[in-house]
Formats: sequence, structure tokens, C-alpha cells
Amino acid sequence: DRSIHPGFQGPRDGLYFLQCGNSIAGLNRNLRAEQRSLRTTGASNGQSIVGAMSTGTHGSAIDVGAVQDYVVGIHLIVAPDRHVWIERASYPVTTDGFAGLLGAELRRDDELFDAVLVSFGAFGLIHGVMIETDPIFLLEMHRERRPLDARLRAAITTLDFTGAGLPRGDERPRHFDVVANPYDMDAGVYVTTMYRRPFRPDYPRPVHGDLAPGDDALQFVGTVTDALPLLIPTVMTAAVRSQYKTTTTPVQGTTNDIFPTTTTRGKASGCAIAVPLDRALHAMELILAINRDHGPFPCLVALRFVPRTRALLGFTRFERTCIVDVDGTLSNRTRSFYSRIWQSMAASDIPFAMHWGKILGLSAAEVRRLYGGNVDRWLVARRALLPPALRRAFSNRFLEELDLAD
Repeated sequence: DRSIHPGFQGPRDGLYFLQCGNSIAGLNRNLRAEQRSLRTTGASNGQSIVGAMSTGTHGSAIDVGAVQDYVVGIHLIVAPDRHVWIERASYPVTTDGFAGLLGAELRRDDELFDAVLVSFGAFGLIHGVMIETDPIFLLEMHRERRPLDARLRAAITTLDFTGAGLPRGDERPRHFDVVANPYDMDAGVYVTTMYRRPFRPDYPRPVHGDLAPGDDALQFVGTVTDALPLLIPTVMTAAVRSQYKTTTTPVQGTTNDIFPTTTTRGKASGCAIAVPLDRALHAMELILAINRDHGPFPCLVALRFVPRTRALLGFTRFERTCIVDVDGTLSNRTRSFYSRIWQSMAASDIPFAMHWGKILGLSAAEVRRLYGGNVDRWLVARRALLPPALRRAFSNRFLEELDLAD
């Protein structure tokens, strides 16, 4: 408590200072013992906290944001004899003396902080982060198949669930996602809703089989590795129906119960496109049309939703962002599908961005087009922090190809 800034606006007992290699799964287990919970995770929890933050990993907590959005302090090593503690000036978290306890320089700078949040190691080695957590809670999960009708389309493009026919009526869910199997659309799409509930220790623990309730499409599409193209629709539909189970009664669990550790099988891959909420269905229909015209491809299409991030290069960059996930097997056929998606999105009038932590096809010009002035702001922050020699030290081929290395 003595290291918390007197002007800190959040819950003081919810702050945790973590080393970079802590896994999401391990944090969830340890936080449970202290009756706390991470605010959100991705669809699986095998990532490290800094890896998830640095690439913009998200879930589908519709009013919460992505992993980087609950980080409030960053301990950054920039040289053998220099490291810095960074916070937002608009949201001070620690006292002026806290950085000194680490032997670090204190930098309260909104622009620098928002640049480092999603930065792929380009600013230095992130040794640790401070995060805000929530009191432990349960998620009440429902999954159903339903037609992609007018009511569901309205819910997808507005996140207004009034009259949408969700399991708990008009109650706003904490989590909402839609998964479409292109080869089984006549039977409807899979709609998953989760509602936040108070924690109680005697809740019935969910039983996991091959697929846990929160697993994303990537978990089981990875098992379909060598199917012949003509068999893809049959194999995909059989795999989805057998493993992506609907619920007859609600499933309850903590975040760690619902989103367990990833054990992806086979050669799996994924790409994700972020679009404005009101263009979500246009993007999904564009992808389904590519599959119809040039497929079949062994992939599923999922829609997930988060609010805008403050990270300068965060790909969830729209006021209300829909992430269109396309998960499938890792093969030349799937890569050709992804390439067609990227080309079609670039040629369309749909604003978009790409998930930094998945397969992506970006050029320097495309990064400029997608992120506009945020690229210059990110570069200015990097140049202000690091001299040329250190900028070279923390560069790599990926950054160089995107003109982010200078």
C-alpha cells in the first residue's frame, strides 16, 4: 500500500506486479487463491502475460477490452545499465519512490506508455508489468445453435441484445461470440454467451472432454490435418458437431475453468481481422464468399467483440471492434485462403487491422494505411526513449520489413 500513488483511482487491493514470463494459466490459479481474477484472457490461456499484452491478445468480453487494456505499469530494460518504470501521467499508479526501489527511472508519459503496450519487443526487454484485477467471479456459459436471422444480425452489429432471444433475455452478457462452419450454415451458427455471476466455492466444476467450454475453433480444427479437399466439408462438419458442444444446462466456472490451458493438436493456424462493429457481417460474408468461390478450405469463421484499445498499434482499434477469426489447419491451402482474405479486405471499403500474434500479411505501406498517424506517434516515442544504437539492438527483420525499426 505504501507504494501506491495517493491519487490512484482504481481498487488498491487489485494491483499485482508480475514478472514477464508468468503464464495466463498460472496467474489465474494463483489469483484464485487470493480471491481475485484476471479481467479477461484470450480464448486459451497458455500465453505469457507480456506475450499476450505485446501482441494485443483479446477475448470476447464485450465491455472489457484486450489483455493490454488492464496493464497499468511497465518495467522496461533498455540497456545493461538502464531500465525504466513507465505509467500513464493521466493514471498514476505508484509513488515516486517505487521506481527507485527497482533501480529504474520513473517515466509518467501517456504517449510512451501507449506505444510500449503493443510493441513486439521494439522498445526493450519488458521485465515485468503491473496489472489491475477483479474480485473473483464465475461465468455462466450457454452455447446454442440458431439461425443467423435478423435478430442475431442486429445483435452482432450493435451489441444491443434487447429482444435478441439470448438465454437470459435482455440481460447484457459479459462475453458474446458467434462461430460459423461454412459447410453447415443451414443448421445455424454457434452462439456462446457468458454472464458474470458472484463467486461461490460450491459451484459445480465443469467437466472437460476433448474440448473445454471456452476453447476456440483452433483447438479442434487442428485435428483435421490431412483431409483431401473434397472431404473437407464432411470432415469439418463431423469434427465440429462432435466436439463443439451446445449446452442443455448452463456451465459455470471461473475464467480458468472456462478457458483452460491450450493443448492444440496437429498443425494448426489462425489469422484474425479486426473491423468496426457495423461492418462485422460484411467481413464475414466476404470471407465465406472466398471459401465458396475458391475453396473448400479447412477453416471456421468466428466473431468476437471488444472495445477500442488505447495502445497506439493495438489492432483492436475501432470504437467497437469485431474480430473475425479464421482458424484452420496449417497448410499451403490454408495460407492461400488467408492471402485471398487479405487481398480482398485491402480491395474492399471495410476498415480493418490484423492480429499481430497470428499469421498476417502486412507490408510497410499497409501498416501506414491501417494505422495512419499512430505509426508516427509510435516511432517518435521509440526514438525519444532509445538512441540509434539501441534501436538497432531491439530491431529485427519483422520490424524492418514494416518500417518500424528506425
